[in-house]
Amino acid sequence: MKRGMQYGILFFMVILITGVIHAQDNKARFGFGLSMGKEMVEIDNEFVTLFDAPIFSFPILFGSGFRIEPQIGLYKYTRNSDASDYRMCILFFGAGIFKGRSDGKLRPYIGGRVGLSRVAYKRDYKNTGTDSDDSRMDVVIAPTAGVSYFITPDFCFGGEFQVGYLIFGQWDDDDDV
Repeated sequence: MKRGMQYGILFFMVILITGVIHAQDNKARFGFGLSMGKEMVEIDNEFVTLFDAPIFSFPILFGSGFRIEPQIGLYKYTRNSDASDYRMCILFFGAGIFKGRSDGKLRPYIGGRVGLSRVAYKRDYKNTGTDSDDSRMDVVIAPTAGVSYFITPDFCFGGEFQVGYLIFGQWDDDDDV
């Protein structure tokens, strides 16, 4: 599985480099985006839930219909009980590469996204005075298709469909229990 992931990252980088070289003759346009969608997350090693995850994107559009889209997201969750206080933080870094139409109001596109999610949590046990810290790094790979509707030449709304493949990392335990 590691070999497959290495080939996937290599393939993604080759596409990125090829697209940047191809797009050098086109004037780049920069943007800002906010995406809100339901994401799955494991809470407290006990259950999986859906949450609203804000992810900020910084698209770089080229006249040829090629787009590179770096992303960053942050999610924090806190749960307190009589026995313990639980805090979790997910920090996401990713990028997308897309090819689509470069003119018209309705611009469909297709491409993919890859990213890294750092998941960290801390639990403080009230009765014993001990704590538990864990973290891991997950990899996300998602083929993507979508459409943007440009209201003006500089403002659009869009929708996107992704089929994400999540590779869970190993927990890095640092327990005082």
